[in-house]
Amino acid sequence: MSKLFINIFGIIFILLGFVFFLVNGSSTQDFDLGHYIGIIAPTLVMIPIGLYLHLRFFSDERARKARNIGVGGFLIVGGIFAQIAMAYDSWTYMWPGMLIALSVGLLEIYIFADRSIKFILSSSVLFVLSLIFFMNVLGEMVMGNQNQKYIYSIGFFLIGLLLLFINGFSKTKQR
Repeated sequence: MSKLFINIFGIIFILLGFVFFLVNGSSTQDFDLGHYIGIIAPTLVMIPIGLYLHLRFFSDERARKARNIGVGGFLIVGGIFAQIAMAYDSWTYMWPGMLIALSVGLLEIYIFADRSIKFILSSSVLFVLSLIFFMNVLGEMVMGNQNQKYIYSIGFFLIGLLLLFINGFSKTKQR
């Protein structure tokens, strides 16, 4: 192992020592290490592996495979959403973020590896589905189970306005 990895593990163990000391003071009877590791697992596992896959994709010519960049994008964005959900115990509201993570992974494959229409189409469909599910979750949070049609109508109205606005400022001329 290189000195860098040993230093990183040393810092992690020092931080864990501080957590043990500060969380419950001298009483370790109610301390549940598995609970705390579960809360920070996305930051310790998913995000670093995603960053490693990105670094490997962009630095090593032999590792320029679509699976590296796609899985790396999914792990980074999924790790961020999972960390927020774990920290605030909000999986009920954050689960559509995993669809966004898949969408970002497919979009990165399209941008950096394979310019096939299937990746951009799949990414777009997943992103729109996640927006619809986020609107559903937002509607349940704000209005309960009643009057969710207003959230959908406002959301679709805003998406339509955005599409018209973007189309109005495009530089291509139609014949």
